[in-house]
Amino acid sequence: MFSFQYCPNRTSRVLEVEIDPLQRGPGTWDVNCKIYEQSEGRRLLLGPTLALRDIPAESEQECLDEAEIRIADEIENDRWFKL
Repeated sequence: MFSFQYCPNRTSRVLEVEIDPLQRGPGTWDVNCKIYEQSEGRRLLLGPTLALRDIPAESEQECLDEAEIRIADEIENDRWFKL
């Protein structure tokens, strides 16, 4: 499990994104993602788990880099959940 912080362009919110990568075969990865926000001292899960499938990558790090790009795009375009 890996995580990173993300600040959406149109808000001052700081979100924590957890990424759980799974290699399906040579050069192919799946990733399950969850997003959290701290609110009133509690960690809240925002929206459903996002499943990214068939990410082409030769290494786990390459997979994580591509997943971060896709996740940011999903958040910025309100496709995963509404901010």
